[in-house]
Amino acid sequence: MASLPKLGEITSRTFKAALGALPAVQVRWASNKNNSVSLLQQFYNKLPIRKKFRVALRRGTMVMCPKTGQVRIPPLAISGYDDKKNPYRGRNPVRNGGAPTRAPKLCWRAARLEDLRAPRVWFKD
Repeated sequence: MASLPKLGEITSRTFKAALGALPAVQVRWASNKNNSVSLLQQFYNKLPIRKKFRVALRRGTMVMCPKTGQVRIPPLAISGYDDKKNPYRGRNPVRNGGAPTRAPKLCWRAARLEDLRAPRVWFKD
């Protein structure tokens, strides 16, 4: 095996011979390029919904309803409430009527999370 030349003995010929063992082109970071998109990401990107809902589906903060195909908040479990015995219903029914001659209508508002006073809420599994 040939020994490396000493510092004073380096010539252009020995320098070219030493470089002959190295690859002709040195490219950094070439192996880390990955521009591919997974099949799951392709599926989410093709959904005909707004970008913020697409991102929410990816994160898991919203789920797709199997019946209607709408994006919804996933089922929540609330401490102090049971789905069968004592479900969370939100606000009490509000009576809103027009003129005094008409009978007032009974209107249910949606169960709002802003009105919830439970100390713990988590996603149901």
